[in-house]
Amino acid sequence: MLLSHLKGGRILIFTVDYGKLQLIAEKAIYSLNVFNGKLLVAINQKIQLYKWMLCDDGSCELQSECGYHGYIIALYVQTREDFIIVGYLIKSISLLINLQGKHVKSP
Repeated sequence: MLLSHLKGGRILIFTVDYGKLQLIAEKAIYSLNVFNGKLLVAINQKIQLYKWMLCDDGSCELQSECGYHGYIIALYVQTREDFIIVGYLIKSISLLINLQGKHVKSP
């Protein structure tokens, strides 16, 4: 099988309550990187950007902010400033640009 040599990882998020750990989220991933203070993750065929959100009850949760899909399997993700480079299974790369919060003039 073509994918048998791939090794993935996962994100585990725990809460600590009275000295005990409780698993509150789990995601299978191939790559992750910090991007503008947020967590950028390659999850199968998607690139997903997560941010920490403070809930009304005082707890925090990792919430999806935005994402991009269209890859066969996104294996690697690297960032530089507002640029995201994604390497995927068929030995190709894509360049994504984060324009959130920026005014872009239409041509």
